[in-house]
Amino acid sequence: MKKLLLAMGLVGTLLWGGIYTQKLTNCLIDNTTSKDLKVLKKWIFFAFAQDEELKPYVRVTQSDIDRVNRQVGDFFNRLLLEDCRRELKMAVHVEGPGAVRTAFQYLGRMAGMAVFNSPGVKRFLKGYTKYIDEKRLEEVIGE
Repeated sequence: MKKLLLAMGLVGTLLWGGIYTQKLTNCLIDNTTSKDLKVLKKWIFFAFAQDEELKPYVRVTQSDIDRVNRQVGDFFNRLLLEDCRRELKMAVHVEGPGAVRTAFQYLGRMAGMAVFNSPGVKRFLKGYTKYIDEKRLEEVIGE
């Protein structure tokens, strides 16, 4: 899994960041475990659940939010202050604070891709297709 995530990070940083942003991104990805990814996915889900239109469909307690915020805070602290300290320092020094934002955007995308690649989500995303009017769609395409 890390190879896929690393490749995703490399492609993104090659397009958007400088060399030190790339190194920081690679370090973040290399030091993100499957356990970390689970926490990050949960945190992103909880964030989406705060949207006013989505909130009625999800029961997330303040205790749940506090717990996942603590876990993500601990994860980010470990990445930035221990695992990727050198890469963070160089990226910010040479390329500015935007390097951190860019690197974490890729980490967020990685978590999002992990969500979309889970079997249950894939099944759900195909669910709407039973309501597509295939005959009319074929007519439109064939015009």
